[in-house]
Amino acid sequence: MTLQIRDERADRMARELANRLHTTKTDVVIRSLEEMLKVENSKLTVQDHIKRIAEEFHRRSPGNGRDLTKDEIDSLWGHDD
Repeated sequence: MTLQIRDERADRMARELANRLHTTKTDVVIRSLEEMLKVENSKLTVQDHIKRIAEEFHRRSPGNGRDLTKDEIDSLWGHDD
């Protein structure tokens, strides 16, 4: 996949930073985006993180599941009375 930087200013900054770090413009963009995501993710609350994780699990699930009965839940917790 190709990354195209069409903005001259962005291209100039990416090239300059890539030269200073002895790497590629693509690597500079990836590292910069990772840093920005870290900053943004640090602003999330615990509830936000849990919600994102739950949404990701839901997105990945095949959707063929069913709700457990109370007896099945109790069995999972070792309450087989």
